[in-house]
Amino acid sequence: MGFSKNHRTPAQLTAFARAAFRLHVESFATAAMLPLEASPTLTYSVNIGQSVLPAAASYRSWNTESEVGTLEGGQTADGKLPPISIRTPVDEHQQLVLMNMDDAIAEAFEKRARRNAQAVGSRFVLGQVEALVTGKVTIAERNLSVVVDFGRKAAQTGVAPTLWNAAGADPLSDLDGMRAVMGKGISSVVMPRAILALMQTNEEIIKLVAKRGTDLPTRVSEDDVRSVLREWGYGEIRINEQTIVNRAGVEQPLFPTDRITLLSGSEFGSTLLGITAESLAQDNGISRGEAAGLFSGATHTHDPEGYNVLVSAIGLPVLQAPDNTASLKVA
Repeated sequence: MGFSKNHRTPAQLTAFARAAFRLHVESFATAAMLPLEASPTLTYSVNIGQSVLPAAASYRSWNTESEVGTLEGGQTADGKLPPISIRTPVDEHQQLVLMNMDDAIAEAFEKRARRNAQAVGSRFVLGQVEALVTGKVTIAERNLSVVVDFGRKAAQTGVAPTLWNAAGADPLSDLDGMRAVMGKGISSVVMPRAILALMQTNEEIIKLVAKRGTDLPTRVSEDDVRSVLREWGYGEIRINEQTIVNRAGVEQPLFPTDRITLLSGSEFGSTLLGITAESLAQDNGISRGEAAGLFSGATHTHDPEGYNVLVSAIGLPVLQAPDNTASLKVA
């Protein structure tokens, strides 16, 4: 069935949906780590154990030909971007209520396009978090069951030997151990405020702040903990207290409350948005140059009389440099 041009065309609804989607996704901290990127294909590629940067070039002697570069280096893993879609009805009763009120019906279409786009956006954000924390994205919904594994080293998803809410915990020793596993510098550590509070009352941290081993205070300040981590080469602490509505409709913390996430550098991957079949259909008014991204349109139904406003996408958060991330269960 084709898409209706009554009240709002597919091109108009697509514009509303894309704006709402981008605004929603980019309101979360994960958007800066895995930014949105239009993809002209339906696949993704991941570097296994490699940097997202190219290998250094080589000098040549005079009068010799140039070195031949490559777009990718080392071992790669490829996969298909999965589809996602959601539709919401503008039903028979609503149309009767809004009879002879074309603007109101059009606004109902726009509202559903925006709301559906936000729902798609939330699923992408949940995937972003999972990718950064676990190195994987699990999709187990709507008859689809797949784990997209980006090939991060298994040891980079770890558990502290002594959890930080227990006596004898040594957070810096745990961080040093994970940094050794990663084999690279740490630029920032993402954690909930509750984990920072555990560090504020940790005896080993307090000793470093007080610069003595006895007669210790019971607590140090947030700035003290931040200073210690900077001095020990762990960059900035990023406190994240954002929440998101999950697939069950329940609001939950964006990042796990029992883990910290370690980040090395500033390039981790992207959130790829492919081209849907609906965007390629000429009747829907989406140009080829703008085909990548969300699509929205309304289909007309007759039993009962009404419309369904659809938002669809093909895409996935992808860790192109999975070993630039790690996580540690600490509580």
